Amino acid sequence: MWVFKMERILHCLPGNLDVGGIENFIININRYIDKTNYKFDYIVHKKDKNFYEDEVNSLGGKIYRLPNKSKNFIEYKKQFIKIVKNYNIIHIHSVYAFTFFEAYWAKKMGVKVILHSHNSSASFKRRMLHYILKNSQDRYIDLRLSCSSAATKWMFRKRSQNKTVYIRNGFDIHKYRFNKLSRDKLRQYYDIGEKDIVLGNTSRFSAQKNPLFTIDIFNKLYLNDDRYRLVLVGEGDLKKEIENKIKELKLIDVVKIIDGVKNVEDYLSMFDLFIFPSLYEGLGISLLEAQINGLNCLISQNIPEEAIILKEKIFILSNEHIEEWQKCILNINFNELRLVSLEEFEDFDVKNVVNEIEKKYFKLMLTK
Repeated sequence: MWVFKMERILHCLPGNLDVGGIENFIININRYIDKTNYKFDYIVHKKDKNFYEDEVNSLGGKIYRLPNKSKNFIEYKKQFIKIVKNYNIIHIHSVYAFTFFEAYWAKKMGVKVILHSHNSSASFKRRMLHYILKNSQDRYIDLRLSCSSAATKWMFRKRSQNKTVYIRNGFDIHKYRFNKLSRDKLRQYYDIGEKDIVLGNTSRFSAQKNPLFTIDIFNKLYLNDDRYRLVLVGEGDLKKEIENKIKELKLIDVVKIIDGVKNVEDYLSMFDLFIFPSLYEGLGISLLEAQINGLNCLISQNIPEEAIILKEKIFILSNEHIEEWQKCILNINFNELRLVSLEEFEDFDVKNVVNEIEKKYFKLMLTK
């Protein structure tokens, strides 16, 4: 008789357990998964404390700090193999096929490999490496997961794409509904007037998310109407560059940069409009959150269709013409009601997604 025992799943992240779409998704799954059956451990790549570190510890997880693979490949490989050989399953979260090495090493150690695609493109150098490694990586995968059709096509070779399982990026859809009390409280805290118009974004500060373009859009608006305000919630490599641009344009008093927070939903309620000009996305969880909050959303043409749920709230624009964004914003009605039915978002409810992931883990454990 086969007896189910608690299984520790090793999650290999592309970065760290800080605030971000992939990280938020993984932590949401960790919060709701059956702890009697599964525990999550993590490989991260920084020495400093991670944003979600205390929560992971409270959930019974372990965090392994490995060196940067690009800068210290030999040591990274040595430590990775030492860790992965103690697990039956590794869940690799990938944004490009540089994760070939983790998949290959794990498979050689007899570990079952889940490769989860979270993106649909990359910078030029990463794209070149991705296309070199993509087909080879595919040979060492037991289960392919993806957050969108674009992410599937990006990560997996053509013959494997029909074997890929679409897993929605689950989150607590109920907590992102518009909250007037949160709106008023935060606006008062940041000295934002009732008649001021707040443009906002809740994404990582990276080239992919195109934050400098967002500032350019805002600057054009503000020069013609001083009621506009911009709030950027997040962290990332471009933070210093963003701060410098705000100073250069003399926007310090009207642009707020908020470090990663756990109450993103409150900031969405503070916004009047969501700006999302990403160069590429695997899905775009923050866009889903913004739609649930009832915000009108201006997005680039690079966003996967799976993230567009309330079409009447979405305005799709080209990143080539700032004037289009400016004109669109000027024609938006900011007095619309922010109440949204959650029925159309049920497939993204974290409890439903956790149920799907548990089934996949269980089935993989049964395979030889």
